[in-house]
Amino acid sequence: MPKVIFEFTESDAVAGDVPGHFAVPVTISVGVEGFNDARPGHAECLVLIMKQKAPAILKVINEVYVGRLKETGASGVKSELFKVNLQ
Repeated sequence: MPKVIFEFTESDAVAGDVPGHFAVPVTISVGVEGFNDARPGHAECLVLIMKQKAPAILKVINEVYVGRLKETGASGVKSELFKVNLQ
């Protein structure tokens, strides 16, 4: 069964030093595991669509996460996504 893997790791990127702001730069890698090239089926098709749409999926996850933080009373919460490399 193929899988789409979203891997989040802390990045060496330097976050902007803004007083009162907290930033955590991360690198997000998207990969595919267990893909059957010989006999692609519905699962393989879905995996390819998910990998292709990964940026949109990550954007929605980010919006939900920021929304949940704001619901807890955190003020001024925001997030920025930068597309650096899409393989």
